[in-house]
Amino acid sequence: MKNLAKLVGIIAFVAVMVFSMVGCDLNDNTIDDTRILGTWADIEAHTWEFKSNGKLTYQNSSSEYRTYDFSVVNGKLSFYLTNNNSANDTQQTYNISFSGDENTLTLTDGKQVSGWSVAGPGMSSNTLTRR
Repeated sequence: MKNLAKLVGIIAFVAVMVFSMVGCDLNDNTIDDTRILGTWADIEAHTWEFKSNGKLTYQNSSSEYRTYDFSVVNGKLSFYLTNNNSANDTQQTYNISFSGDENTLTLTDGKQVSGWSVAGPGMSSNTLTRR
């Protein structure tokens, strides 16, 4: 009977550990492009639309649209952007994390590109909310 109680205790401990790891680890390498699909807004209320065809459409406050080909691999969002309409393309790569309810997408560790000052694809980090 003592051994059975120990076994039940061990199984319960392992189950709690497994469930806590699965339930809390939303910011991992299993993030793929399907989780970011849809329309998001940054802190300036600019629209970021991630489409299933691999296109990111960004609309700024002057209703100017920019379209980028994006990919998500190993929890990283990557796309090339044009540096203020110059001929030099810059690869932007962000680490992706979600809030628990997946209504906030945080992009971090990107490149700070000249000409971007508050939010947008040229910023080193962005916080987006699902629309």
